[in-house]
Amino acid sequence: MPGFRVQIFFGASKKGALKEKAGFVEEFSDYEGYVIYDAPYFKVRVGDFRTHLEAQKLHKELYENYPGSFIVKDMIPIPNWED
Repeated sequence: MPGFRVQIFFGASKKGALKEKAGFVEEFSDYEGYVIYDAPYFKVRVGDFRTHLEAQKLHKELYENYPGSFIVKDMIPIPNWED
């Protein structure tokens, strides 16, 4: 479904992208991290948010460690409504 994520890395190095994702997931284990290859660059996007406002909360928290981060529209998994 359409949603939002925070992009924390953009570069040509797969190794750099994987390292960035691993560091993020280690520090922020509540959020998913994704490495996306969009030739010729790798991107690391984090979180699965239905609204821009939800993504802004994480972006604000990450901005000190990831000053180049920004919010992007992306396809996110459909949430599990069984509770």
